[in-house]
Amino acid sequence: MRVVIAGNGILALATAHRLSRQLTAGDSIRIVGPSHRPGSATLAAAAMLNSFAELEAGGLRTELDRFRFELSRRATPMWPQLLDELQGPTQPLGRGTYVIDAAPAGGRFDAILAALASFREPHQLVSLREIPDFSPRAPSSDARAVFLPNEGWLNPRLAMRALEHELSLCSQVRFVDGAVHRLHATGAALHSVTLSDGSVLHGDQFLVAPGASMTGLLDRSELGLPIQRVHYGVGVSLELQLPEAQAYCIRTPGGAPPSGVYTVPYFVEEAPSEPHVLIGATHVLSAAPVFEPPASTIDALVEAAKAHVHSRFERSQVVRVNVGWRPTSEDGFPLLGKTSISNLLLATGTRRDGFHLAPLLSGFLADTLLGRPVDPRFSVFAPERKPIAPQPPSFDLERGEP
Repeated sequence: MRVVIAGNGILALATAHRLSRQLTAGDSIRIVGPSHRPGSATLAAAAMLNSFAELEAGGLRTELDRFRFELSRRATPMWPQLLDELQGPTQPLGRGTYVIDAAPAGGRFDAILAALASFREPHQLVSLREIPDFSPRAPSSDARAVFLPNEGWLNPRLAMRALEHELSLCSQVRFVDGAVHRLHATGAALHSVTLSDGSVLHGDQFLVAPGASMTGLLDRSELGLPIQRVHYGVGVSLELQLPEAQAYCIRTPGGAPPSGVYTVPYFVEEAPSEPHVLIGATHVLSAAPVFEPPASTIDALVEAAKAHVHSRFERSQVVRVNVGWRPTSEDGFPLLGKTSISNLLLATGTRRDGFHLAPLLSGFLADTLLGRPVDPRFSVFAPERKPIAPQPPSFDLERGEP
C-alpha cells in the first residue's frame, strides 16, 4: 500500500507514525509539506493539554459538545505514551494550570467549576495571592481562580522534531519538501497528486491534512465534494525569555483585549536553564492567510500579559513571533474521515484542538486508512456533512466572543 499524506502538521506526522509501526514489505508513506511550515498552527501553539480550562458557558449543552469534550479528556493521558514511543528530543509534560476569572458576568468560570464538580476532576479554588508568578498591574477585586493539577502543556516544536526523527528512521517513509497543489481522481478514486513544482506522486490511499489551506486545495482539484469552507483562524503567539522561570500555565478567560491571554512555560532544549514562556490570546477568522502580524498586535499581547498576569513581562525579551493558521470550519467542528471518493480521507477543522487531540485522532485516521473498525460516533465529523450549527463570520470561535 502506498500512502500519500498531504500536509506535515501534527495530525499528519502523528498519523504517519501510527502507520509506520504497521507497515509490511512493499508499503510506503510519502509526507508532503514545505519544510519551513508557513502558518503552522502546530508550531504557533502553546500546546496546552487543557479540557476543563477550555470550556465555555453552555459548552456541554449538546451530545456533540459532550462527545468532543470526551475526546479531549481521552487524549490527554495518551500523550505520555506517544512521547515514550519517540527516540528524538522530547520533554516531560508540564502539569498544573491556573484559570482566573477575569470576566465574572460571562458565566464561563462557573461553567468550568460546574463541569469540574460533575466529572469529579481534581481542582482547588485559590485566592489570587496563592498563584505563583502572578502579579498583574491591576488585579480585579472580585476575581476568582481555580487550580487544575492534571491539565498541562509541552513544547510543540520538540514534539514535532521527535516525530520527524522517528519517521526518518523508517526506510519506507519519505518526506517531500513541497506543497500539494491539486488532487487527481478518475471515477470514484484518487490516483495522484500534483505538487506546486509540477511533480506528481501516485498512491493507493490519500490522507489530506493541509490545515487551513484545505478549501483552496479542494477548489483547485475540482472534485465536486460538498465540503464546507475552512477559514484561517489567524493567531499570534510570542516566545519570551524571562528574568525568572514560570512554573505553571496561567489562563485568563475573557477580559480586556486581547481577550483571554495565557502564559505557558516553554522548555527550550538548546538552553534548558534559560526561562522561556509562550504568551498568546484569541485568534480572528480570515478568508486568506496572514504572514506577518502588525507590531500593534505584538505590543498588545505583551501589554495584556503585564496587565493580567505579571508586571515582570516588562523585562522580557521577545525570542520568536509565531503566526499560526488554525483550521476553522464553518460550524466550528472538525472535518475528519472518509469522503465519497473511496481512497480519500480528510483531516482539518480542528481549530485549537489539533495538537491536543493528535494522539487520539491519529489512531482513528490510521485505523480508517487500514480498513479497521473505528468508533462509529466519529461519523458526526464526516467531511461532507452539512454545517451543524454555522457561526456568523465575525464570531470569534476561539473564545466564544464577538
